[in-house]
Amino acid sequence: ISKMRLTSELRRVRSDIFWRKDALDYQDFLRKSALRDTRVARLKWLLEETLGCPDTFEHRRQELRSLGNPAEDTDVADSFDLAVRPGGVYAEYLVRAQLAAVINDTLFVHGGVDCDSLFWMPPDSLLFQADETGEVDGRYCKDLTTWVDELNAFASRQVRRWLQDEDGLCSDSVPGEALIAYQSRLATCGRSVVAAGYVQSMNFASRCFCRESVTLVSDYSCRDCARVLVSHGIRRVLVGHRPCGAAPAIFHSNRVGDGRGFEIICADTNYSSTTAADRRGACWVEVIIADRGGCSQAAIAGSLPHDDSNFEFKLPCCPESAAIQDFDPFVGTQVPAVSGPSWWVRAKMVNGLYYLCRSAGVEL
Repeated sequence: ISKMRLTSELRRVRSDIFWRKDALDYQDFLRKSALRDTRVARLKWLLEETLGCPDTFEHRRQELRSLGNPAEDTDVADSFDLAVRPGGVYAEYLVRAQLAAVINDTLFVHGGVDCDSLFWMPPDSLLFQADETGEVDGRYCKDLTTWVDELNAFASRQVRRWLQDEDGLCSDSVPGEALIAYQSRLATCGRSVVAAGYVQSMNFASRCFCRESVTLVSDYSCRDCARVLVSHGIRRVLVGHRPCGAAPAIFHSNRVGDGRGFEIICADTNYSSTTAADRRGACWVEVIIADRGGCSQAAIAGSLPHDDSNFEFKLPCCPESAAIQDFDPFVGTQVPAVSGPSWWVRAKMVNGLYYLCRSAGVEL
């Protein structure tokens, strides 16, 4: 969604980078980089200072070269420009994408869902700016099905408006701005399932940090949210968005919802390696949700990034079934430490050992 900004911002530089207070001003960026104001310079600034992907420009250059295409600076800029126009790869992806999807008892969203974002519908007039009042316009739907349908219809409307103004020159506003704003926690006062996230610094954040930082992280163990989801037939939330390290971040509990099983699986293993050139190494992860007849079960397999150590395990069924016992009882739970923060059990290795990690506040 953030790439929608390229349509207008490759032509008109945005001055208010409210979501990144440490971002270099465009003019300062030009001076630091010894660049003139060109489309190439704007793209580099957008990627490095406002989109958080400083290596993407050069990665795209490498991609173009590997395809046997010209790869000068202007060629790289052209490739991004074409990607956000009708028929381009970003545009076609957004035409087909959904903000939320329900398959049986699993809710799929990009970032996460909590009591603030669940059932909330953004208005088509939502602006991409920091809302300091905490009272952003919008409304709440009454049930899950209506919310998912209306949220996806909202996204489709905004993408159509964006594509109809492919040059971003029809008005002073940003085409598709409401959808761009919806992917911002600040613009939505923490009500976005796109920008939400249960993980901070590769691990679940502490409950205290969740309560104090609505614009940063969602409470993975919110009983009220789990209770509502379970009442609408949802036993599992599956997300990506925020890198969670070398193995999925999993929360499985019988203490929320109706007491018969609820879980959150965060399976974004980008940036899992601190030494590999691609920041991933040998890391991979697969999540399979299987129907077990009256309940469902997540089976997870993958590999750690450095030593090619594999993990493979199943979580308990949701809702729990006394007849199905092929699961690991520890993954997705916390183990008390002798001192300091508790350990999260992240995966069971094929050699029978467990992969654990812990965080102090939000630091891994």
